[in-house]
Amino acid sequence: MYLDKLSTILGRPAVIEPPPLTLSYPARGLRAEGIKGALGLALCLGILLALRPAALIAWPLAGAALLFAYYAGQQVLRRSLRFELDGSGLSRVMGSRRRRLDWSGLEELRLHFYPHRRRSLQGSLLLTLRSREVRFKLDSSLEHFATLLQHAGAASRERELIVDSITGANLAELGL
Repeated sequence: MYLDKLSTILGRPAVIEPPPLTLSYPARGLRAEGIKGALGLALCLGILLALRPAALIAWPLAGAALLFAYYAGQQVLRRSLRFELDGSGLSRVMGSRRRRLDWSGLEELRLHFYPHRRRSLQGSLLLTLRSREVRFKLDSSLEHFATLLQHAGAASRERELIVDSITGANLAELGL
């Protein structure tokens, strides 16, 4: 039941695999999002440089250009990011930097659903995991998200964490 509902939400098959697993964001999706950010940046800068608009228009365009640059940069960073899931926790690895969240130290779990369209069953899930030392925000485009969510849900039940009402409703809807 959990996998069927999660597959409906994600719009792709949800599969549980045994750890250890390496999780990363799919390069194809990151490439598309990076291109969108770059095109937005190019459009804003093109208008600013070619037309030299009045300050009333130039400042919002410059702000939009900064937002597009930030968004494109985030996609580049996500490309070099990976997570390692094992039976005792989750590690975020970026280059030589490693941050670890042990399930035994999990203090907060949040799961929020963002539908693609109004009243849609398909959408994105945002999972937030926090311990004393580290906080991870992971979205459902992450490979092996179903396995991660199952382990995080089990850890929160084992630790008897109190979750907010939205997270509780989302976990109940998924059967976790």
